[in-house]
Amino acid sequence: SGCLGISSPLLPPSDFHIGLYAVIPGALATTTDIGTRHVLVRQEKLEHLEHIQREREVHERVMAQRAEQRFRKHYSLCQEVVNHIIDLVTKIAEYRELTL
Repeated sequence: SGCLGISSPLLPPSDFHIGLYAVIPGALATTTDIGTRHVLVRQEKLEHLEHIQREREVHERVMAQRAEQRFRKHYSLCQEVVNHIIDLVTKIAEYRELTL
């Protein structure tokens, strides 16, 4: 049995890991390479999370602005309807005073 319990009919068991690294380009990595890759992967992940957070903040601001615009539009419309009702009630009251 060779490296990791894997054997190869083409290579002697002691040389199997050497053949494996020769077949897979970049498979033979030093501890420094792995550490550097780990740091880079971690940094990319943090940058990605920061990007997502910024996007979420922008989205929340835009949604808040839209909600405020929608509120102002509906409030304005309701205020206009109430003003028309008050105007109508006032005219009815004036008409009743004149006709009674």
